[in-house]
Amino acid sequence: DVALWDLAGLRTNTPLHLLLGGARDRVRLYNTHVGWLNRPLREMVDLSEQAVKRDGFTALKLKVGKPDVEEDCERVAKVREAVGPRTTIMVDANQSWTIDTAIARVQRLQRYDLYWIEEPLDATDLDGFVRLGQHTPVARAGGESLYSPAAFHECIRRGALDVLQPDVARIGGITNAVTVCHLAAAANLPVAPHVSPELSVAVACAVPNSVFVEYIPQMEPVLKRPIARRDGFAIPFDTPGHGIEFDPEALERFTVGVRGPEGAALQETR
Repeated sequence: DVALWDLAGLRTNTPLHLLLGGARDRVRLYNTHVGWLNRPLREMVDLSEQAVKRDGFTALKLKVGKPDVEEDCERVAKVREAVGPRTTIMVDANQSWTIDTAIARVQRLQRYDLYWIEEPLDATDLDGFVRLGQHTPVARAGGESLYSPAAFHECIRRGALDVLQPDVARIGGITNAVTVCHLAAAANLPVAPHVSPELSVAVACAVPNSVFVEYIPQMEPVLKRPIARRDGFAIPFDTPGHGIEFDPEALERFTVGVRGPEGAALQETR
C-alpha cells in the first residue's frame, strides 16, 4: 500500500501529503525520545530542557509506569519544572495499568497539566477507557495497537478515546491510516499518527484534524535526509511520492551476515 501511494505520487509528480488531501503544510511535533522509561531522571530532565530550549520542540512525551507512583510523579514534575508551563507534556503508560490503577495514577499525574494519557490500559479494554473518562479530564489517547479501521470505529462509537493514533505500519498502510483520520474527523476528534514521522507527517498534513506527529529519530541514521523541523513543527517532503530515500552507504553499516550451525553463510540482512 505504501509503495503504491509512493508510485502514484511519482507518476503524477505530486508530494504524498498533497495527493492525499493537502489540508496543511506542517504539523506540530512531540518529542518522545527524551522520555523513555529507562532514562535516569537527571538525564531525562536535561534532554527535555535541551529539546525545548535548543531544538525548538514545543511538546514532549514522557513514559510512565514505574512500580512506584511517586517516582512517576517526580519524573513528570521535574520535567514540567524544567521546561515551564508553556510546553505541552503528554504521558504514555504503554498498556501497563489496570483500570483501578489507571484512575488512581492519572488523578495523581493530572496536576502537571497533561495534554493526554496514552495507552493507560490494554488497547482492547474499551469498557476501561470509557470508565477512565468518567474520572479524569485528561484526554485519553490510543490506537497504535489497533489493526483495522473497524477497531477505531468501535472506539469512536463507544466514546473510548479522545485522540486517535493510527500507526501506518500496523493499520495496513496509508489507505487505512487516512481512513481512520476521516472517521475521526466525522466524529470531531483529533488524530496524532504514531511513530514513523517521515511517513506519518504526510498522513497528518493530508487531513485537517491532525494535532501532532511523534518524533523518534530511529530511522535518521539510514536516511539521506530526515524530515525538516521548524519552530516545533514537522514539514512534509516537497518531492514527489513519500520522499523517503535510504542512504545505501549507511545501510551497509547495518548489514550483518547470518550463518547456519556449520558456519555456512545463509544470507545477508539489514
